[in-house]
Amino acid sequence: MKKPIILLTLLYIALRLPLLGLAGYVLRTQGFVKENYEGNLHLERVNPVWIEALYRWDAAWYIEIAEHGYRYAPGTQGDRQWKGIPFSAGFFPMFPYAERALAVLTGSPEIAGILLGIVFGYAALVGLFYLARSVLEEWDAFRAALLFLVFPPSLFTSLPFSEGMFITLMCLSFWALQKAFTEGLLFISLAVMTRPQGLFLVLPLLAAKKPWKAKIQGAVFWGVGLALLILIYYQALGSFQAFIARQALSRGMPLGPWHAFVEFFVWNPKGWFSWKGGYIDLALSVLALLTLWLGERKTKLPLEWRTWGWIAVLVPLCSSLLSFQRLLLAVFPLFIYWSRWIPHRIYYPVAAFLYGIQIYYLLRYATFQWIA
Repeated sequence: MKKPIILLTLLYIALRLPLLGLAGYVLRTQGFVKENYEGNLHLERVNPVWIEALYRWDAAWYIEIAEHGYRYAPGTQGDRQWKGIPFSAGFFPMFPYAERALAVLTGSPEIAGILLGIVFGYAALVGLFYLARSVLEEWDAFRAALLFLVFPPSLFTSLPFSEGMFITLMCLSFWALQKAFTEGLLFISLAVMTRPQGLFLVLPLLAAKKPWKAKIQGAVFWGVGLALLILIYYQALGSFQAFIARQALSRGMPLGPWHAFVEFFVWNPKGWFSWKGGYIDLALSVLALLTLWLGERKTKLPLEWRTWGWIAVLVPLCSSLLSFQRLLLAVFPLFIYWSRWIPHRIYYPVAAFLYGIQIYYLLRYATFQWIA
């Protein structure tokens, strides 16, 4: 078991960390897309270029919450645009609160966010390896984790976003359920407060072929996390409905699992990357559905894992395929299936190709272009 973990650690250091450094170089030499920079929230303070390059799109909102909480800004352009609902209401509190806590030691919430991203990006990789190891041979589990590492959107697990933290907590929750480790189910509470996908973790828990006592215990931990989340929103914004209203105002109220696919065909302009008409998002959504469907027939995984895979792909968190690539990161059965189905003779060329795309993602991200 030690050799795959050591190799994954070395690969994480060699493949992921230089990318984060490359971001600053790209920003310094290429500059940012002006209209995106001026039209979206960005860091308030002047920072070194290697820090600035890592805070794009949602990352700056986590810093906003870490420093100011969920605050209204009456009379501002953002307030008028979002009808009095803070844009930050769309982001759950666990990651920005961790940024705030760590900033006590680092002296900077920006540096705190970068450190959290690096640590949880690695923790998510290791967590996925151990989950895969419970159903695969050691080196097959290594290949599943390596696919996750080079999967282009997994770049976000090491950026100052909440993806790495959520996937770590999700893996720990499934591990605790599998090992009947009751206290470990506390991770479900934390996952609920990290990303909206955590709200649905109770469903695979109830579907698991486990004693009802374990299911009830897990449901209680999930309920504790939900109660704390509602309390935070209630104290800051007066109602948890602010989160729902914020999503509806930004992307439209979801009407069903297939609403996003309908939106793709009516949205213009389309492109490889787009608000609702991204070809990459559509292709990955179809690939994910085909993989889960074939997996039901070819490779039997634990029922709770398979249930989670379908939920994470189909449950409509918004009315578009926007951010679909990042939503797929939590669908860990995909990487287990792919590691078993990709022939060994082409596995490493495929991994190298995916990593090349990940580098391209980084170049776009650093210069404030949309990718996921």
